Amino acid sequence: LADIVIQGKTYKANYMSEDELEHVVLGRRKISAVKQIRHGKEVKNSEKIYTSRNVQRNEVLHGCAFAGASATAMSISNLSVIMHSPRNCAYFAYQLAPSAVKRSYFCEGTAIQGFARPDVTCTDMSESSMIFGGADDLRGALQKHFSQGDENIAVITSCPAGIIGDDVESVICQESLKYPDAKVVLLAEDGNINGDFMQGVIDASIQLTKVFASRKEIDDSINIVGVKVLSTTCMSDLKFLEDIFTQMNIRLNCKYLGATDIEDLKNVAAAKLSLLMNPDRFSMMLKKFLQDEYSLRFADNIIRPGMKNTAEWIRETGKVFNKEEKAEEIISSLNAEYDDYARFLKKGLSGKSIYVLSMNRDIGWILEMISSTGMKLQRAAVLDRPDYTMDYDVKEEYPETELLNKYDLNDITADILAKDPDILLSPYPMKINVRMQRHIPLVAESGPFTALNLAHSWLNFMKSPVEGWRKDGRL
Repeated sequence: LADIVIQGKTYKANYMSEDELEHVVLGRRKISAVKQIRHGKEVKNSEKIYTSRNVQRNEVLHGCAFAGASATAMSISNLSVIMHSPRNCAYFAYQLAPSAVKRSYFCEGTAIQGFARPDVTCTDMSESSMIFGGADDLRGALQKHFSQGDENIAVITSCPAGIIGDDVESVICQESLKYPDAKVVLLAEDGNINGDFMQGVIDASIQLTKVFASRKEIDDSINIVGVKVLSTTCMSDLKFLEDIFTQMNIRLNCKYLGATDIEDLKNVAAAKLSLLMNPDRFSMMLKKFLQDEYSLRFADNIIRPGMKNTAEWIRETGKVFNKEEKAEEIISSLNAEYDDYARFLKKGLSGKSIYVLSMNRDIGWILEMISSTGMKLQRAAVLDRPDYTMDYDVKEEYPETELLNKYDLNDITADILAKDPDILLSPYPMKINVRMQRHIPLVAESGPFTALNLAHSWLNFMKSPVEGWRKDGRL
């Protein structure tokens, strides 16, 4: 046998193409959609330029793009979502919606309408789908939605669909021809093949906008860009902003993207001004896309927590819409309320030492509150982690802040113990013996009183009676 192998005649391999293999195994030809077609428009494939931080740096992914795209799509009213995935993948992604609703109720907030009644279908990919493909499963789901009269549909692909190479686009193109009034958006995330959770959010926002947004004449309205739909502060933020706009007689056009509906998304390009929420990578990528594709005008100031930040974006908005007088009136009222609140807290917090340790660069609103209440800042340090990093330089406004690119948590712990602060602010609970430890919200409310409300909770905690087992002389 060895002689035959060694001395025998060799042949060049002539392997079958994917199309030929499918024809031999399944007895059918694979219809390949060479071009991406979106309702008569050709969409050119291009290198991904709107990326999350993890994808940009090619680092370990946090969550999957399938879940991120699902969260964004489910938060939009009048949009049907088809998860082309096994049932367990869809279940975990779907739970983002009811979980967000529950958290809203626990936090005495208002639930996002899309999350409260998500229109979601799963194709229930099985072991058979992994062998023979899931085209029929997807076709059945699409036909179900078309028969119900649904005209706005997003199809999101999971890992199995990407791994087996399901030709999802061909199925969508074939079925959409029968229903010319319907719009089907393919969010080809392929689970985590396309990136992390935040990449899915970015991709979903961009693809949905490309399909639904229309170029209209600019009117006197305003967009909010960078809405974080899974945050417990989402609806309270939007309510505060809408109240400000109402006072200035400015119409809120589109909440981009999430906690909105398809009709608002259609008009996103008509706004006279867009305001960015939070100086993070996610928001910046959406801003870049809207500027690149629709030439939207963005305010220089970003919606961020704190009195100083709030005054800046209100003042700029007033200038753009010729509402300067009203803007100053609103700022004056908020300033007076802020000063009264700070004076009240100062009675109990003045002189208290505080150590700030954050994984979020945007801590200016906390430092503003510390100054307003007369507290003693021992140290303000940011652990510069890539998954939390923002495109914002806090040192420009607050030079006393330290950005720790390389750090040892043991050294930081030793420094905290040595300084022995009255209050330790940290991003997560640390196993350390201090008088009081409180966390910094990952997503803070955008109003002027966010930090003062946080400080008020500290004051209330200090007034609480100490449990017997805690009476060690430190509290």
